[in-house]
Amino acid sequence: MIAAPHHLTEVGVAEGHSCASNITSKPNNSTIMKTITLAVLALATAFTGFAQQSNTSNTNENVRLAYEAYVSVADEYALKVQRIHDLSRTMHQSDNPESVKIEIENLQRELLALRDKAIIDRRNSVASKKAEMVTIYEFDETKRTLRLKDFDYNFEPVSAQLNVKFDTRAMGNAHVVLVTPGKVMLQNEALNNFNGSYEGHFDLSKDALLEYYLHIEIDGKVTTKKIQIG
Repeated sequence: MIAAPHHLTEVGVAEGHSCASNITSKPNNSTIMKTITLAVLALATAFTGFAQQSNTSNTNENVRLAYEAYVSVADEYALKVQRIHDLSRTMHQSDNPESVKIEIENLQRELLALRDKAIIDRRNSVASKKAEMVTIYEFDETKRTLRLKDFDYNFEPVSAQLNVKFDTRAMGNAHVVLVTPGKVMLQNEALNNFNGSYEGHFDLSKDALLEYYLHIEIDGKVTTKKIQIG
């Protein structure tokens, strides 16, 4: 994918200053083509940045959301680019070139506003998608029908890994679930034919909290342990 420069010349979009003053009274064909190409690429720059700057793990999903944000303003953007093109070609024939210049400057600002709208739409889409992906894990942290022995944990700051181990007499199907204090499920480990001895590892590199809950269920019996980091 081609990334366009952030600052455009001629009658294209240029953030922070007006480019209309650079229009000569008789723009040649190469100038016009450069103008249109750069103006169209301005929005493509924002689109490219969406995919490159995202912190989401699903790259394909991020590109899709960025594309949807781009498409949402593309038609209006193209019309304004065409209008700038037409004005630049006919400005030297106008009875009031200054008014044409002002209209071009206004169109440039509108193009920047559309680009910003695409960025905001994309961010809102990503935020909405993340909200849909959150799983609330309901449990009663005061309910303790499962007895553990030798429960222990430690946190490795360098690798951001939480290590947990415990033993119990309970056996059967087991679930070990790591959740936030707000009961958002972070990791869920299912164990079939659990034999009574557990040693697990949890990656906390994406969840920098100081407190977690570890909910353990084995063969219908449950208990919850508070995990404090630091």
